[in-house]
Amino acid sequence: MIRLSYMKRGYTLVELIVVVAVIGILASMAMPSLHRYQHKARIKEQAYLVADLLFAAQEQTLAEQNIYGVVFGSTDASLITYGESYEGQDFTVEETKVLRSGVSMSNNTIVDGESGENLVRFSRAGTPSTTGSVAITYESSADPSYTVEVSPSGAIKVTQTP
Repeated sequence: MIRLSYMKRGYTLVELIVVVAVIGILASMAMPSLHRYQHKARIKEQAYLVADLLFAAQEQTLAEQNIYGVVFGSTDASLITYGESYEGQDFTVEETKVLRSGVSMSNNTIVDGESGENLVRFSRAGTPSTTGSVAITYESSADPSYTVEVSPSGAIKVTQTP
């Protein structure tokens, strides 16, 4: 009986190089898609951060029966309280959320009728003083933005805009 002493034990160097090259090509093709996904996830995260601040103002107003609101800047939003009365429009900043670098708020249609500022107050019944929306966008990006909307009933909604 003839016995073969040659047994294949592993992969050759050429086979390993081919596998590494294929993995490299696939990774380079996936990078732009991953980059777009990261931008989209950042924008979405920041939109929900703003919506959470609005929810917090509404919930604290209902729970404590004090007037709470949110003031909007171009890159931040602040939770504010007016204390026992709304007279004089003096308020205290309770919490400020600053958006990530490169993310901003634009097309803000939430404008208070009394003060003319970009702010929304919630009445003791939980309804907003004004309605409108604010767009959360990533600078110099073709990625879709998200819109945070406050409805007359007090519903706060986040939607993706193409």
